[in-house]
Amino acid sequence: MFLKKLFKRKTKEKLEQYQEAITFAEAGDKDTASKILNKEDQTISKDPMLLVIGDRAKFSSEVIEYSLDMAKRMGYKILALNTAPLSENGVPLSSSAKKELIKTFTEKSEKSFLSFAQKAKANGVDIEHKILFEDKETALEHLKQQNIPIEFVISDIERDFVANDNRPENCSRVCVYSLC
Repeated sequence: MFLKKLFKRKTKEKLEQYQEAITFAEAGDKDTASKILNKEDQTISKDPMLLVIGDRAKFSSEVIEYSLDMAKRMGYKILALNTAPLSENGVPLSSSAKKELIKTFTEKSEKSFLSFAQKAKANGVDIEHKILFEDKETALEHLKQQNIPIEFVISDIERDFVANDNRPENCSRVCVYSLC
């Protein structure tokens, strides 16, 4: 759901920017229209990135393999993201619990990322890592405010299996969302 909201907002913003440029062009103010479009071009010219969201402090082998293949084929950099909210069911954690969560989560995230980074290097893919202590939706908003040129989001998703489904219980699926 949070990715759907972000996609709609990003698409709406781009459309509004194009409409603004068209309005100025139709009014004869081509310089302003050009500046608006050039602003868009500068955003696009940044190296596009795949945002790979880990399942809490780890990245599944399926997500790692898929994202590396996609990044290599399409020339993208990878931004690997681990998120953990500093609250439980909306209730803030105590100071000591926060410190322990931050320490443990950071250690586990960095360990998982190290394996990911080694595989990325072996495949010639640039990769960065961020750990944010907030829910995924807030983390994506935070990244969006930093104007990071994320074009696709890749993540794991737990799958509900129906009784007649022939797939094994431990089967996972990789989800890819476009933010273009």
